[in-house]
Amino acid sequence: MSGCWTKSLVRDIQHHGRLFLAGLLLAALLGGPLTMFLGQRYALGVGRTIAWSITNTLLGPAGIVTFLALNERLEARAGAQCEKSLSPPPIDGREIFEPADPYAAAIS
Repeated sequence: MSGCWTKSLVRDIQHHGRLFLAGLLLAALLGGPLTMFLGQRYALGVGRTIAWSITNTLLGPAGIVTFLALNERLEARAGAQCEKSLSPPPIDGREIFEPADPYAAAIS
């Protein structure tokens, strides 16, 4: 009884074979243009975008998921750079002489 559902699945694919192949072909053909769009959004170079597009045309949805998992968005990279540039200056020993509150010295 364990192979019953697999026999049913194979029978359905054989019966609806053209529809199944059309779905696979459509998913694969949409993978290339979608990757071109995503390559621009992720700020990839022309060569990398074309390579990913060809790969995703062959792989279909699995290639797009791989692309999204392996590439980092430009906004994420820019955000990381902004956080690095806004970090406090390195400690050099003068901090103990500066007041904790800039207005505390003026009030007292």
